[in-house]
Amino acid sequence: MTVLFGALDRVSTIIRESAVSYCLTSLCLIVLIWSALKFRSWYQDGSDTAADRAELLVHFKELERRGELTDQEFRSIEGQLLDNSTNSCVDNPDIDVGLES
Repeated sequence: MTVLFGALDRVSTIIRESAVSYCLTSLCLIVLIWSALKFRSWYQDGSDTAADRAELLVHFKELERRGELTDQEFRSIEGQLLDNSTNSCVDNPDIDVGLES
């Protein structure tokens, strides 16, 4: 009878240790996934495409002023950049692209 109780005790210990191991592994996996998602969100928040487009337009306006771009070339570039930024400006109407001529 004691052999049976000893075997049951060992099985119980193995199951308990396995459960703790699985719980710790699951917890570590959840923390790792959460950290990756948090880092990804932090990294994407840092990119401001509207500001990048505004800087490009200012740069191209300067090239046009110096005569390195024709008016038609500048307007074509400006149209392409503003068409792309219109979608992002709809989401955030506070964005000022700074294109006052």
